[in-house]
Amino acid sequence: MNYADLAAIEYIKQLKEPENIPVTAGQPKKFKFKQLQDRIVKYFEHCTQGKEFDEKPTLTGLAMVCGMYGRRQYLEYEGYPEFSPLLKCARTFVESSYERCLNKNSGAAGPIFALKQFGWKDTIEQTNKDENVDPETLQKEIASLIKSEGLG
Repeated sequence: MNYADLAAIEYIKQLKEPENIPVTAGQPKKFKFKQLQDRIVKYFEHCTQGKEFDEKPTLTGLAMVCGMYGRRQYLEYEGYPEFSPLLKCARTFVESSYERCLNKNSGAAGPIFALKQFGWKDTIEQTNKDENVDPETLQKEIASLIKSEGLG
């Protein structure tokens, strides 16, 4: 277990249920803050022990130990103000474990895919550093290159 894991688990343990959350119409929530908090801490402690087997925490695994029927319900509960701080912190813990997998020598395709599900992107950024080129000159240079390569 690394320092970030220890700090995150302690932070999750210290979180308090938000106060003054307005009551909304409809059915009461299936889960209680403390119940989810206890299950999340137990899951992360289990995953970071590394004694029985090397289990990496996953978002689906997190949803399962919370008693939810899947990732979508987890993300739905993450949107409720009374659960948002707790569930966002737990999701960040899972995201962190995928980041650490990228640093290992094994294949990175799995962690890259998982991180993309967290909103990460593969992007290539191109910039033109020569801001003094006018469009007419640029067009002439392109035409000259096309002509010299026999493409035009």
